[in-house]
Amino acid sequence: MKVFKVDIKGSSPFLMNRFSEEAAEGLKKVMKRGAGKEIISKELEAEKGTYRMKDKTLYIPSEHFEGALKNASKGKKLGRLSIRQFVAGSVQIFPEQISLRTKKVSGIDTRTVVNNNIRPPARIVKHRAFVFPWQVKLDVHYLETHLTEELIKELLEEAGQRFGVGNYGPRHGGKFGMFKVL
Repeated sequence: MKVFKVDIKGSSPFLMNRFSEEAAEGLKKVMKRGAGKEIISKELEAEKGTYRMKDKTLYIPSEHFEGALKNASKGKKLGRLSIRQFVAGSVQIFPEQISLRTKKVSGIDTRTVVNNNIRPPARIVKHRAFVFPWQVKLDVHYLETHLTEELIKELLEEAGQRFGVGNYGPRHGGKFGMFKVL
């Protein structure tokens, strides 16, 4: 395995929406058609959705970057084979919790979203925390049999523009989570 370091700078806010056990309990209540539904403050709802390390520092899960890389590799070929299978099987991002080096969120995004977990689907108001500006450092581990550092950087640059990381990014019609490779 080869390793190289990458510095990434966010070009739009990173929107957080971590699914937790608390959120799962809240979802069970909503699925019972509002029975016993709690009303919580938007600050508390946003805080419950943040990604925090044990020391309360905010982070981005490495899976977000790995997923963006896989999405950026769709449709790209290496000879007759898709690059996606090589990216999925031979690229890993470390650390698993990529520190944003801050304990404070920049603000709270409030908008309606569609909840498809209830029938019929319903619009609900969602409060999510975001961080901007943001910059992270990560290590990319890859097998050099089919991939090169240059190809992975190219895929990361495309991922930052077309897919982003976090919630409500360009792949879903949003503007959050876009980034540039420095």
